[in-house]
Amino acid sequence: LCVGLSPTVQRTLRFAHPLVLGDVNRASQTWTTASGKAANVARVAATLGARSVLIHPLGGESGDLVARLLAADGVV
Repeated sequence: LCVGLSPTVQRTLRFAHPLVLGDVNRASQTWTTASGKAANVARVAATLGARSVLIHPLGGESGDLVARLLAADGVV
């Protein structure tokens, strides 16, 4: 059981080349994941084969997105 109070949506960008100041830098890949300490612990536990249950306050569109992303990672 993981309990958290601050669920977040995290976007991670990967760049093919080092960033250049004053230039246009475009990401070559992006990932959107549910995040927050409890969510990360629950995801790792699920990845390692444990049944993880996460209690998080979720609401609105971002809460729906967090719930879908965690369900895709096997977190209930």
